[in-house]
Order: sequence, then C-alpha cells, then structure tokens
Amino acid sequence: MKTKPTIENVPIGKLKAYDSNARTHSPEQVAQIAASMVEFGFTNPVLIDKRGTIVAGHGRVEAARSLGLEEVPCIRLEHLTEDQVRAYCLADNKLALNAGWNMDTLAAELKGLEAVGFDMSLTGFSPEELAEIMGDTVEDTDPEEPAPEVEFSEELLHAHNYVVLYFDNPLDWQVAQEKFGLKEVKDLIPRKGQPTGIGRVIRGSEWLNRIA
Repeated sequence: MKTKPTIENVPIGKLKAYDSNARTHSPEQVAQIAASMVEFGFTNPVLIDKRGTIVAGHGRVEAARSLGLEEVPCIRLEHLTEDQVRAYCLADNKLALNAGWNMDTLAAELKGLEAVGFDMSLTGFSPEELAEIMGDTVEDTDPEEPAPEVEFSEELLHAHNYVVLYFDNPLDWQVAQEKFGLKEVKDLIPRKGQPTGIGRVIRGSEWLNRIA
C-alpha cells in the first residue's frame, strides 16, 4: 500500500462516470442500492481517480442521486496509473463475484433475519432465491394461464374500471414507473363531463411483489 486512504465528501456534480465502465446497473438494482443506503447508511465509499472519475461505485452514485443526496463519501486513488485504474475497474467487480457461499450458514442467517421480521428484500436476494436457500416453496401462477397484466391507462380509467396504486416508498414508485410505464393519478384525471369510474385502491408494494 503506497498511500493511506482518506475519505472526503465530494459533490455528485463533480464526479464523472468512467467512459469504459463495463459493469451495468439496472433501475431495479439501483433502487435496491438506494434502499440499502436508507437502511444501513452510505457504508462503502466511492473510489475515484485524481480527476474525479469514478473507478468503483457507479451504482452507488446513481442510487445517491435518486435519493437526492448532494455529495457522497469518496476515496481518491491518486497513486494509481491509468492502466491500474482500467484494471481495477474490472477487478473490483470480478473479485467479489469469485467468492462463494457456505449454504448452511447462509440459510441459518437468512432464517434468523426472517424470524425477527427483518425486511428480507434488503439482503439483495430475490423471493425465489430466498425460498430455494431456506427450503421454502414459492406460490406461482399456472404457466399455461399467466396472470393478466395490469395496465393503468386513460382508457382503463374512462371504462369505469381502474386500479389505483399507492406507494409509501418513493423507490417502489420509481421502479413501477420505469418498469411498467405507470402514470400519476393527476395525469389521468378525466376532463369535465367524463365519467370518473369506480376503481380499487391497493398498496403498490404488494402489487409489485405479486407480479415480480
């Protein structure tokens, strides 16, 4: 180790994405990272080079931006050459993927969290993965009769039959917007003289869990 790392808070606007970053982050994963930040805090500083280019932490920066944070903790890797930066951008992601799991210990830890009512989505495992690891079963629809899609559209509103989803968590609403193209109720209010219809109000997070 050539230098002792120090953590500094850097405005997000001064950070630059690495042009050749090979790692991708879906909106769903960014939302997961953001939820983790809300629960645990910003525990893993972003790594940047001397010019403020992100070496590791693109997903964390996107998640911080979605939460409205103005700055993030960073470690500046000024001792790395350009070639080392290129290599570390890959190594930081790949080395973590090379690790394995002790499945018995993993299952015990997950069951312990479930027993105390912890939000299991914050572990990063999907409901299907959790069920497989912990030996549970997951309810699924008949593959020959897939569940009908729910489309919240103006046509549905005017047809006297619509669904209103409400979200306590803005991250769930963001995921639903991006994945299903949902619109806010205020964007679908009918014009004067048009029917308002009769609808059903359900919790958005429950709807997402059912169709995920």
